[in-house]
Amino acid sequence: MKAYETYNAVDFAQDQSFIRWVQQKEGANESFWERWLVEHPDQKAVVEEARRMVLSFQFQEKKLHEADKNEMWQNIAAAAEEEVKNKGVFQLLPRRWSYAAAVLILIVGATLWWSVLPGTHVRTGKAEFAAHTLPGDSQINLNASSKVFYNEKKWSKERKVSLKGEAMFDVKKGTRFVVETPSGMVEVLGTRFNVLDRGGHLRVECFSGRVRVSSGSQQIILEPGESVDFRNQQMHNQSFDLEEKKIWQDGFFEFEDATFEEVFEEMERQFDIKIQAGSEIRALPYHGFFDSSDLDEAFEIVCFTQGLQYEQIKPGVYRVTQ
Repeated sequence: MKAYETYNAVDFAQDQSFIRWVQQKEGANESFWERWLVEHPDQKAVVEEARRMVLSFQFQEKKLHEADKNEMWQNIAAAAEEEVKNKGVFQLLPRRWSYAAAVLILIVGATLWWSVLPGTHVRTGKAEFAAHTLPGDSQINLNASSKVFYNEKKWSKERKVSLKGEAMFDVKKGTRFVVETPSGMVEVLGTRFNVLDRGGHLRVECFSGRVRVSSGSQQIILEPGESVDFRNQQMHNQSFDLEEKKIWQDGFFEFEDATFEEVFEEMERQFDIKIQAGSEIRALPYHGFFDSSDLDEAFEIVCFTQGLQYEQIKPGVYRVTQ
């Protein structure tokens, strides 16, 4: 058993069990941390500070280029210098930037820390949506639990957006427009398209213009009314009716060759709830849809296909059984 009572905020922010609990990831030991906080009320302030650190240190799991590393350190140093000037007191690094540097040392070799890179960050939480206007009046609409990043200073030379989650893009004509995701890259000149990248599954739908999508060594060009899915290094493309097609902006969530695990995750994002279900249920196949306008109706539609039952066990928490 770790001696958590001796930990400071940085120690907590580096602890994997603590990080999983703060980020509400699968396998998080919620009961342990809730009990530990009750038993150690004097550590509440330290834990809260560590929690803020974990939530702010969001990063994308990809290799860093040397220029990105240098740029991050320059921004940390600049922010620290600015704070020293404002206080009129000399110090090596303000406390909060010492924490940032400490955590950055742990992750800089293998990941890209979005929160430090200069530019614009747009994020949504569970049951949240956001509309954002890019330079040049291109539009982004973010689905729940998604985030995008872009650098305004470099925009005139490179129209590039990094996406994690799902978003609809309406791009004005101009130079090449690139959307980078953990699973692939989407390139267009001027078009309307939707990109989803969650859990290694990349899906792109083209509504106007032409879209080039690449993932690994595979590449495809989509015309209006075409979509492509990359999953487990396999590519599958198909057509859809532009006039009949409904998407997440309409509150409509459609699944093909999915599992209940994927459906439950989307329901948790859209309704800001937690769903408890055994691994055998989560592994069941699902082909269907749900509407985000009514939670009970969504549960009934989803559960009906496999004869499952659902119940609310406490506010915001539901259990699904066979």
